[in-house]
Amino acid sequence: MSNENTIESIKKASYYCQSCYTSMELFNDLVENRKLELLNPLLAKIIEDISNLIRFYSNINSQDLLISDMNSKLEIFLDGYENLDYYYIKDIFIYEMIPVVENIFNEIKRNISVQQNYN
Repeated sequence: MSNENTIESIKKASYYCQSCYTSMELFNDLVENRKLELLNPLLAKIIEDISNLIRFYSNINSQDLLISDMNSKLEIFLDGYENLDYYYIKDIFIYEMIPVVENIFNEIKRNISVQQNYN
């Protein structure tokens, strides 16, 4: 992958990390405040953001264990989504998925540092 494509993938993966994190936190707040009617559109956005995050992050680091970790968490999340078990999904976000998103974001920051030192 060219340096330009790598930089673009880093930017997009960073964006989707932040979007996933913010959306998951918002979801958790909405569940706590029992604003359940707002959750399904937000869940669709989270699924799309996770998919994009995995796609762009795999361009940066295709062999990374964080990708398979996120994929396994996504399977657990989809079980809760199929049952519309919002409290279960909230727990998955808090204890499973947000930590993985944070780890991916930290890895992206390390990649940014490497790219800056490379240039």
